[in-house]
Amino acid sequence: IGDRGVNKNEIEYTSRRTGETENWPLDEVNSRLAEKLQLA
Repeated sequence: IGDRGVNKNEIEYTSRRTGETENWPLDEVNSRLAEKLQLA
Protein backbone atom coordinates (compact mmCIF):
# COMPACT_ATOMS: atom_id res chain seq x y z
CA ILE A 1 0.00 0.00 0.00
CA GLY A 2 2.83 2.37 0.86
CA ASP A 3 4.59 1.86 -2.48
CA ARG A 4 1.33 2.28 -4.36
CA GLY A 5 0.69 5.59 -2.60
CA VAL A 6 4.15 6.86 -3.53
CA ASN A 7 3.64 5.88 -7.16
CA LYS A 8 0.28 7.65 -7.20
CA ASN A 9 1.90 10.83 -5.88
CA GLU A 10 4.63 10.68 -8.52
CA ILE A 11 2.05 10.24 -11.28
CA GLU A 12 -0.02 13.17 -10.01
CA TYR A 13 3.11 15.35 -9.81
CA THR A 14 4.12 14.48 -13.38
CA SER A 15 0.58 15.09 -14.63
CA ARG A 16 0.52 18.53 -13.04
CA ARG A 17 3.89 19.46 -14.57
CA THR A 18 2.90 18.38 -18.07
CA GLY A 19 -0.69 19.56 -17.72
CA GLU A 20 -1.87 16.30 -19.31
CA THR A 21 -3.70 14.81 -16.35
CA GLU A 22 -6.56 13.62 -18.56
CA ASN A 23 -4.10 11.52 -20.57
CA TRP A 24 -3.38 9.37 -17.51
CA PRO A 25 -6.48 7.24 -16.77
CA LEU A 26 -6.17 5.92 -13.23
CA ASP A 27 -7.21 2.41 -14.30
CA GLU A 28 -4.52 2.31 -16.99
CA VAL A 29 -1.88 3.61 -14.60
CA ASN A 30 -2.78 1.00 -11.99
CA SER A 31 -2.62 -1.73 -14.63
CA ARG A 32 0.86 -0.65 -15.74
CA LEU A 33 2.07 -0.44 -12.15
CA ALA A 34 0.69 -3.92 -11.46
CA GLU A 35 2.56 -5.28 -14.48
CA LYS A 36 5.80 -3.65 -13.35
CA LEU A 37 5.40 -5.10 -9.85
CA GLN A 38 4.83 -8.57 -11.28
CA LEU A 39 7.88 -8.33 -13.55
CA ALA A 40 10.09 -6.98 -10.76
